[in-house]
Amino acid sequence: MSNLFGLSHLTNSIFNSLSTPMTTDYLNLGVGERRECLILIDGMGQDALDMYADQFTIFSQLKTQSKLIANFPSTTATSLSTLGTGVLPGVHGMLGYTVRVPRSDNRLLNALKWDERVDPVMWQKVPTLFERAAAAGVAVTHVAAKRYQATGFTQAALRGANYVGANSTDEMATAVAAALKSQPSFVSTYLNSLDADGHNDGVGSDKWLTALQQVAELIERIISTAPVGTRVWITSDHGMVNSTQ
Repeated sequence: MSNLFGLSHLTNSIFNSLSTPMTTDYLNLGVGERRECLILIDGMGQDALDMYADQFTIFSQLKTQSKLIANFPSTTATSLSTLGTGVLPGVHGMLGYTVRVPRSDNRLLNALKWDERVDPVMWQKVPTLFERAAAAGVAVTHVAAKRYQATGFTQAALRGANYVGANSTDEMATAVAAALKSQPSFVSTYLNSLDADGHNDGVGSDKWLTALQQVAELIERIISTAPVGTRVWITSDHGMVNSTQ
């Protein structure tokens, strides 16, 4: 049997360590000191790390727990929903960047931009891991750009967390450290600048490398300011290659 793990296995395992009901420790993470932090870097796949990580000291200092696959389709809306719910795309139903809305005269829903005519909780009905952990007494916080806070996608895929808006890496690191003071706690933070610069200028471009430097600095800052005993997990929603490759 292949030991091939995906994004749903990661968040299941993390929340299992916080005694969240109906979760499984697929990755054998065990129980830490009940402070868990997940750093999600949009577009930072294994191939890019293999090529460029040696330029940044922090990446060589991190331990690889497991290589994960992004389930099909490997796009942000689907992968974030998989992380948020802990179930596969065929279960949570967030099946792509754009999907056809049933009984709508063929209208398309852009999952990231959403559509006010679509109820996000009706569209994605699976209770999120955030909701379930919060109900079990875990302080759950999600730190990301302020512009995402009230979106339909956030309500569909990541509802149940206390959302803290942060528009810079300094603000993000400060918010993460503050949220981790609670125990038990789970804090996730999401950064999309690497993905954006990869789409605009290409993997390995000057802008992309600057964004990767910001990623490295954010990771270093979070690790250095988190309470002693906090476990910090770093993953991505998908990888990225240039169109010429």
